[in-house]
Amino acid sequence: MPFVIKKIEQQRILVVLFWGELDDQTLIDYMSTLSTSNFAQEHLNVLLFVDQKASIKVGAGLLRHSAKQPGAFHPLAKRVIFASSDIAFGLTRLYLSSTESDGSPNQYLVTTVDEAASALEVEAEELETILEEMRR
Repeated sequence: MPFVIKKIEQQRILVVLFWGELDDQTLIDYMSTLSTSNFAQEHLNVLLFVDQKASIKVGAGLLRHSAKQPGAFHPLAKRVIFASSDIAFGLTRLYLSSTESDGSPNQYLVTTVDEAASALEVEAEELETILEEMRR
């Protein structure tokens, strides 16, 4: 699968790394994986990282639809989306614009490790290490 999910117990963070071809089927598989998880009960903050090398081919309609689905995460969890490319940033803005009406103040769109670490209240070096390990 072109994504990997890792739970970091100490920091109470769930890290999702998209690294390959991010197309409609990948998004459907990701949503299916989340729907069968118990992450909502665990109150984990979430970092969704779209790698620079990811090939993004997700349709806007599916992206909007997925944004309106019930959340797989605790309602109070911070959801940080790290967009490492212009296309990822643009699609994330589209996604967030579809979710803003639900009053979720804990959603962040970031473009640097420092911003992501600040939003998640962890050390930037620690977060960089986690991402490097997941890329291997």
